[in-house]
Amino acid sequence: MRAQFSHVEFSRPHNASQLGVTVKIEANVQERDAVAKRLELLSLSALSAELTITADSAGVVHVRGQFEAAFEQACVVSLEPILVKIDEEMAERYAEQAILQRLEKKNATQETEDDDLPELIEDGFIDLGEAVVQNLILSLDPYPRKAGLDYLNLELE
Repeated sequence: MRAQFSHVEFSRPHNASQLGVTVKIEANVQERDAVAKRLELLSLSALSAELTITADSAGVVHVRGQFEAAFEQACVVSLEPILVKIDEEMAERYAEQAILQRLEKKNATQETEDDDLPELIEDGFIDLGEAVVQNLILSLDPYPRKAGLDYLNLELE
């Protein structure tokens, strides 16, 4: 495991120069438990992805594919567990420092700033596992509510 990724719960470093490949990754039990704790989920029973790594003519590396997760969140009203399954597309961009600097200069000279600059490729590697976790975070319902639950009719004890 690469040293710069050792702090990540679900780390799958990928050499950014290995392009035109499809990679399948899956979190093991310990990784899922650590991610669940980080994201304050009751449980995370599955987390996997199938990702294709390519690059464009500017040298920006693209990671595209599908990720799946199964987890339980606590209902914000009753605190009962809610089982959630997701199967979503994801797309991320990465670039070496020199390419990032060129893109930042280009944005500075244009009237509209592109807030969606690629992420930095660190020491020639991309952490695919952390990219999946970041996309999972974006997919979480911040206020999960059990179906059919009317919080106005709950009795307070």
